[in-house]
Amino acid sequence: MPRSVERRLLVVRVEADSPMMEAIKTPGGGAMIDLGENIAAYQDDWTAASHTFTLAPDGSAWVSVFFERPYE
Repeated sequence: MPRSVERRLLVVRVEADSPMMEAIKTPGGGAMIDLGENIAAYQDDWTAASHTFTLAPDGSAWVSVFFERPYE
């Protein structure tokens, strides 16, 4: 029997002067990114299926995380 999947997309803007920008700019630094309360709702039964970091011309960045979980 096929299972359904529920999906959510979390998008967070990181200001240019944020300490998190140094982590984004550092190779392998993604593990140090703290999305705080934004990600708390997805810690239990969600899986991070994909993520991206997009640097903007003004020095800020967009962090997006695509989550999914089985849905019955």
